[in-house]
Amino acid sequence: MKRILFPVLLFLWSVIALKAADFVEGNIKLTLDDRTGRFALFSMNDAEKGKGTSLLWDRDAKTSYLAVQLGTHVYKLGDTNYFRTAIRGSQSNPSLVFESPKLSVVMDFSFIKTPNAAATNGIRIDIRMQNWGESDINAGLKLVLDTHFGEKKSPQFQTNLRYIDSETIINRTVSDQWWLSKDSNGSLMGSIFADGTYYPDTIHFANWKRLADAKWKATYVVGRNFNALPFSIKDDAVAYFLETTTLARWDQRTMTVMLATEDQAGFAAPTIPIGNAYGPAPGTAPADPLAPLPGGMTAVPGTMPNITINTAPPAASAPATPQKPSAILPIGSLRVDLLTLRELIYKIDEYVYFGTTLTEEELRGMEMLIARLRSRYGSVFGGYY
Repeated sequence: MKRILFPVLLFLWSVIALKAADFVEGNIKLTLDDRTGRFALFSMNDAEKGKGTSLLWDRDAKTSYLAVQLGTHVYKLGDTNYFRTAIRGSQSNPSLVFESPKLSVVMDFSFIKTPNAAATNGIRIDIRMQNWGESDINAGLKLVLDTHFGEKKSPQFQTNLRYIDSETIINRTVSDQWWLSKDSNGSLMGSIFADGTYYPDTIHFANWKRLADAKWKATYVVGRNFNALPFSIKDDAVAYFLETTTLARWDQRTMTVMLATEDQAGFAAPTIPIGNAYGPAPGTAPADPLAPLPGGMTAVPGTMPNITINTAPPAASAPATPQKPSAILPIGSLRVDLLTLRELIYKIDEYVYFGTTLTEEELRGMEMLIARLRSRYGSVFGGYY
């Protein structure tokens, strides 16, 4: 079975795999990559020369990342096969979707303009996690941003209330609203506790290597500098946390992070929070990020395959009784085949990670499904399998 199963899965995923997609509005370019699970952000003030200033460290695109603590395990999204990644949403509100059998994590992006900016100069990210499993789970979020503008000067960061030149943790007991890292090459401003957003629990300003090397949280010492001798000197970063807590079945939590170029007025309060624009209300069954699209959604033409535009909001409906997806779905279009493949992978995930026992009937059904997919798409690797 292995000789048939894994090449078929690999082949079908390669057929529908997305490439990195760029989204541009005003002076900002956002790049999403479903292969790495990462995003990149550029200021395009120099766009007429075909250049952009990276607002995050970009010599290694993986140094900024989103991580999830699920039970006793920590997963760096994009670097683990336990969570599968896709790009969804629209040109103005794209999303990175990460899903596992137990937890769904979605990063919803939207473009913003700060009060004194002449054009779009930043993004808002609403990161929401939802329990997809059949029982309560413990889950938390960690977003690490590898900053770089302030590393050659002092102070390395400032907020609307203070200068930060040593390791600092900010929690909800303070009134800081934004932080700023800047030099002669550019600037990056990030939200702390901004009106109209879903607050993080804590924000940790620290040496990047210490944050990255820690399984979850780096040990905090008041007054520690931004060095991790001997290899990491004045290498600063910012980590946002939603503390690990219990999520009942179908419950979700959301954290907002806004990033923009410098504006001493900070961030304007959004008129309508968008954190759940693509998700259900807490306590209801989650929408499937890879499900067939509603009739009001159409494909974006051009260079961004499989990105969608929401031309009409879906009609509200009563929450369905939560049910686990069936292991076997009918073969139809490529998207239906993808859904079928997804359910097959669910069964494999359960077997590998949770020790779920496969019945003889389920095993025969999986073998029949693989045979049907094989007949539909032909042999793989020159007919060897």
